[in-house]
Amino acid sequence: MVEEEKRRLAIIRRRKFILQCPRLLSRLNPPLSSSSSVKIMTVTKQAKQGSDSNWQAACRRLHFLKGAVKSLRGGDGVAWTRKHNLGKGSFGFVSFATSRAPIIVCHDDDDGGGGGGGGGYDSVLTNFAVKSAVVSMSSSLRRETKILWDLKLSPHVVQCHGDEMTQSRFDNKTYYNILMEFCEGGSLAKWIKKSGNPGLSEYHVRLFARDMVLGLVHVHSRGYVHCDIKPSNILLARDGDGYTAKIADFGLAKRVAAHPNGEEEDDDELGAVRGTYRYMAPETVNHRVQDQYADIWALGCTVLEMMTGKPMWDSQADLSHDSQIKDILRRIRNSPEWPELPSDISRDGKDFLERCLVRSLRSRWSAEMLIHHPFLSLDLTAKS
Repeated sequence: MVEEEKRRLAIIRRRKFILQCPRLLSRLNPPLSSSSSVKIMTVTKQAKQGSDSNWQAACRRLHFLKGAVKSLRGGDGVAWTRKHNLGKGSFGFVSFATSRAPIIVCHDDDDGGGGGGGGGYDSVLTNFAVKSAVVSMSSSLRRETKILWDLKLSPHVVQCHGDEMTQSRFDNKTYYNILMEFCEGGSLAKWIKKSGNPGLSEYHVRLFARDMVLGLVHVHSRGYVHCDIKPSNILLARDGDGYTAKIADFGLAKRVAAHPNGEEEDDDELGAVRGTYRYMAPETVNHRVQDQYADIWALGCTVLEMMTGKPMWDSQADLSHDSQIKDILRRIRNSPEWPELPSDISRDGKDFLERCLVRSLRSRWSAEMLIHHPFLSLDLTAKS
């Protein structure tokens, strides 16, 4: 009996998202057996290794699992409860969630995964965000989960704690959910909007810019391009008395370089242009080129927006939406204009922007180069 319990815990631990121990399950309301939680998580893992058709078939089988509990049918997870909505998008919606029992997240510092052998550590998860989509519409979300696991343990990328399937009592649909790090500060876009004109202080601009560049160094080193860097996709997590900026929303990300582990690219749409038009680089608009340097251009647009309190390409308000898009794309393509910078911007700040927003790909700096720029390398331990 003891060996059987150890085997069950080992299965869950390899999933990297486990309940602390079987006896904690008895505290849940309604009660849940440890075997049913093992079945649900194991089916999800096995199915994701197969084709989409096999994966969806496994999802349908969840309806008939013995021990399926009311909490799952209510839209909640095995050990967590969905609270209020945080936002929604084309992928689905994001909710704030809390754990009903102590949940342990297993962090491994090796690339092998699993619960043993690596020099990892465990942390207790209490509050987190849940990103959800109907199973039939969840291919982008499942792909994002895979990318986030690959980018694990960077303090400048929003962390994925696991995934789970639930069934809603409102529409009787099965949902695929990613359990993600909750960032209390909200999005950078909200900070910029709240700051008004002329934007954030240079101290915060430098601080958040450095966090974003460190995040991009990690993302690019793994062979990925984010493809949608912008203020609304940068989240701020509490860090002592301040905040750390973290790159979020990898639903449009793609791999453009060989993976360090030798894995092959599984993206069938490498040539497809993706992202938000206002933050697209000239080579993306003109020639459909979207590599790591396109992320750097978008970074420059975001840093400039932090400085000024408004988007880099601020189109005329009296134009229709379609006309605004055409006007902005025209200016990105071939306009020599340079947005007006705040009068009090430092020399280093202006030079940093020029390194990011240079139209020539050969002259634009990489994230590895930018991290050594004086604008980010100065002492940021004390507010200025």
